[in-house]
Amino acid sequence: MAANELAVGDCLLDPGEDVFEEVRGVACDDPHDFEIFRLATISGTSYPTDLAFDEAAFQYCLPAFDAYTGEDYDASDFWIGYFVPDERAWSDGDRIMQCYLHLPGQMVTGSQAR
Repeated sequence: MAANELAVGDCLLDPGEDVFEEVRGVACDDPHDFEIFRLATISGTSYPTDLAFDEAAFQYCLPAFDAYTGEDYDASDFWIGYFVPDERAWSDGDRIMQCYLHLPGQMVTGSQAR
């Protein structure tokens, strides 16, 4: 599936690259690396710095984790990450940050949605 078509609740395998256009989505009941739990629209006209993306993740992803999983992030074993558009996609108007949860170095079976 196209990476920019990921939706909340989608599970996927690690694309294995920093920049990618397609991902392999799988059923959440199957082993997977990532689960999308929040989509956020990032504002601005110029492409954000890595620090700006990190700050947006703190603002949008962190609070959504607790609501999605029903767990306190600080007490959870899961980590938060995010996918963002590359500069070309940004210049084409893509402003969506896709927040995901994962367990570093391991696959997960089952959705973490409460």
